[in-house]
Amino acid sequence: MRYRPLGATGVAVSTLTLSVEDNPGYRASEWTALAYAALENGINSFEIVGRDPAVIEGLAEAFSSVARRLLFIGMRLGYSAEGRRDFSATCMAGATQAAISRGNLDYLDFVMLDDPAGDELPPEGLRVLKEMKRDGKVNQLGVRGRDEAIEAYILTEAFDVLSIPYNMQSGWRERHRMRMAQDRDMAVIGHDYYPDSLANRNALEPIAPPKAGWLAPRKPAPPPPIDPYAFLDETQNWTGEEICLAYALTEPALATVEIHCHQADVVEALADVPDRDLPNGLGSRVEMARFGSTGAAAAAAGKA
Repeated sequence: MRYRPLGATGVAVSTLTLSVEDNPGYRASEWTALAYAALENGINSFEIVGRDPAVIEGLAEAFSSVARRLLFIGMRLGYSAEGRRDFSATCMAGATQAAISRGNLDYLDFVMLDDPAGDELPPEGLRVLKEMKRDGKVNQLGVRGRDEAIEAYILTEAFDVLSIPYNMQSGWRERHRMRMAQDRDMAVIGHDYYPDSLANRNALEPIAPPKAGWLAPRKPAPPPPIDPYAFLDETQNWTGEEICLAYALTEPALATVEIHCHQADVVEALADVPDRDLPNGLGSRVEMARFGSTGAAAAAAGKA
């Protein structure tokens, strides 16, 4: 595992962050085993997304074996216990305190607002976030998003950490937002390194050949479309997800990249990626695929 500085804070975090979401049926002991697998493979950064008490209790058992100062633990905010969107001061303060208490954590290294709309964070919500930071319950405030609203949150300069999607199909908008964040001394976390558009490429239905009348000459079926990302399935000793993760890790602006998995063996496989070099020639195929996708998108926009 490799480590990078978290922005200008001087804190060293693993290049991978294990983001833990609710998984119905998982017991606390299973979350403990997952956290141990991450720790044993050098991951020291964790984000708690779920609200199930078993998640926090299971992680706490594993965290108790490591000095608190060596861990970077955060929580995503923006939902009530019932799953409704809620950025109220009461909801966010309650969720933060519950995580600290149940996990015996003393404090959280960060809290992350989950993709708030431009008007979704009330002034009292931001006020309570700043109070928690002032009182030492939270070290850093973060915001996560993918649409235009995220730029307004960056410009407030109220946040220390930015989380945005970053993958092979990312373009100038993502890079512009990373620059905006860096100009304000914000650390940047990447997520969605393996988007559905890449993971589910082969699930698209083939194009059916046009039907011809019984007197009309039968037209040959059109050739299958060329997949510029076919190398994701064809690279020996690499899975498509591993290639996409390795690509995201080549971006030096990212302090760490979120991974989501519930199996220890998957954690172990992904934790090995930061120490591997992409095969020779693969970088050029990635750029050719990116250029082809960008060109196709531009052409489609021009016809619209």
